[in-house]
Amino acid sequence: MQSKIMLAKKTYDMSEKEILQLEREWYAGRYIGNTEKYYDINVMAALIYLLKKNNGSFYELDKYISAGKINNPNFQNTMKAYISKTHVKNFLQKHLNLDDFLLLGIALFYNEFKMSREINSLDLNKTLNLTIEHLLKLDIENEFSFMQVGLSNGSMLVDLIMKYNLKNYLAYNREPNLMVSLQLRALLLETLDSQLIESDVLNGAFVINDQLFDHILCIPIWNGRFKQTQVMNPKVKRQLDAIGKRPINTDWLEVLGSFEYLSTEGTMVALMTNSALTSSQNQAIRSYFVDHGYIQAVIELPDSLSEFTRIPLYAVVLSHNNNEIKFIDASEFYIQERRYKNIDLDRLKTLISDNTENSCVVSKSRVYEEEYNLLPKRYTAEPITYDGTPLGEICNISRGPVIPSKELDEITTLEDTGIRYVYSQALDTQQVDMSQLPFVDKFKLEKSSQVIEEDSLVLTRTSPFKSNMLHLQPGAGVIINGNLFSITIAPKYRNLYLLDYIAAFFNSTLGREQIERLASGSVIKSISIKDLKSLAIPNAAIEQQRSFLNQTDKIIETRMELLKKLDEVNQELNKLVEEEFNW
Repeated sequence: MQSKIMLAKKTYDMSEKEILQLEREWYAGRYIGNTEKYYDINVMAALIYLLKKNNGSFYELDKYISAGKINNPNFQNTMKAYISKTHVKNFLQKHLNLDDFLLLGIALFYNEFKMSREINSLDLNKTLNLTIEHLLKLDIENEFSFMQVGLSNGSMLVDLIMKYNLKNYLAYNREPNLMVSLQLRALLLETLDSQLIESDVLNGAFVINDQLFDHILCIPIWNGRFKQTQVMNPKVKRQLDAIGKRPINTDWLEVLGSFEYLSTEGTMVALMTNSALTSSQNQAIRSYFVDHGYIQAVIELPDSLSEFTRIPLYAVVLSHNNNEIKFIDASEFYIQERRYKNIDLDRLKTLISDNTENSCVVSKSRVYEEEYNLLPKRYTAEPITYDGTPLGEICNISRGPVIPSKELDEITTLEDTGIRYVYSQALDTQQVDMSQLPFVDKFKLEKSSQVIEEDSLVLTRTSPFKSNMLHLQPGAGVIINGNLFSITIAPKYRNLYLLDYIAAFFNSTLGREQIERLASGSVIKSISIKDLKSLAIPNAAIEQQRSFLNQTDKIIETRMELLKKLDEVNQELNKLVEEEFNW
């Protein structure tokens, strides 16, 4: 079978014009003549191939599909109904003369890395598949069993058949279009012992009992909401009850459901997002995996592995009996293509085998100290060591109220009320121009809306992180946006720290590194009040702080004078130009 697949791949790679022509004919016919449900040409090529193998007879093809080779009545009924459509029949019959290997190549390799799974949408590139294979430690010599949960149209299955001695294969996927493609590919691979289940790995219709797998790949629905009415496999429910706290999302639940079927010596890889590794809502279930020694490694992969999304992924490697966890930051180990990135697999392999500045091995107790945060950069980043005090001890920190835009329109006014509204964009300038901020009608404010009536340092909650000082006139006040934190010195520290000194620290390279390190998230990062409170502020004598600020004030004053002079020069230049050409 391997040689047959390789020949089909070779034919596919050499037949770009023929494939393009087939695409045009199928899609043009669909768009012009049909608005019904359709499948891509990989499905059409598979059906043409199977029709040829059944002597061009739709009757025999119907019997073949009904024979239970794929134990899924829904698939059988879907395909039989689809093939019965007139435009589908006509297309299949018209192309019975196409070469078998070309049809097989299109069926197995067309759009092989383009997949979607409900709220996920990701084009998995070839280097990601190769990375997963390497992390799973697949044995090229010996037979093994493989289970795949989610995001599967059969591309991984085809890779496994081509390279390895795959004993049996189980796939779970509840996305019908992908299941059609996967099930047809499984049919074409003929000899494979496979079970393909169109359902959720969590639900009660789990058909296997004590079967264990050597290798498992799990790609959960990222940030899928957990429903209290969710029907779960009894094994998963027992484990979840033992954990105690149910997570808000289902991604770790899918990992839990999959891990239950990993053999003692087996290896599993789960592709996760940043929030799954850091959210406090998932901390209890992360602690279960860490404390039981089920997590072997966590690898941060490059972002933009697809031209359609920048979302960074993390490969969590799971197995049994791990006393330590290896964290690897491979986010910069990529080869830049025009619109996306490929993983530099050679460099990644070096990172995995050797201890470098981008990787480290830590104890479970260290992960416990970090509140089970599984972000690699939390551990691989060079530790910042200096004498400092947590910001939460020195300062009072509060977040602004989240005010809907409609309500904001109602409470803002042109009348001078003495209270202004500070939004995130106001921090873009070197100095916040209070005169440009709108006034707020204090009588229309909610009771929970805190008015700040003293100088404060303001920091954005999300990236790119910006900070600035708000210096208030006597009797003035502000309300800050819900995306902002207000930071003021606690009374007992007012003789020990100056807020402007802390503001300067926030704008330093060291301060920015601290904030970035504590932040979590995917494309847009955020920092919580809890993490912000842990940020260490350098201990400096109050005299040193005053001396530093006196120096910076002089430089700022000089800069303001230069900017004023530059503005005057620009006005003079513009005046000269206008006078010259004022005809």
